Amino acid sequence: MVESIEGYQMTKEQKERIVMVRSHLEFIQQSIATLDEKLDNMVASYESAITLLCTIPGVGRAYAITIILGMY
Repeated sequence: MVESIEGYQMTKEQKERIVMVRSHLEFIQQSIATLDEKLDNMVASYESAITLLCTIPGVGRAYAITIILGMY
């Protein structure tokens, strides 16, 4: 694989697109982190119920939160 790309030069446009994609990815990752933090704050008072729901086989934290928030 390395031999197939050896000597390959990206165009200016390709480099610009890569920068745009990486910037967008960083924005999305930051947005997800912000939403995760807000969600954690919203469900902080239900942490014991979430932990209990997570003891059910197949129920993870995200689904437990969905169940809790769906009740209100």
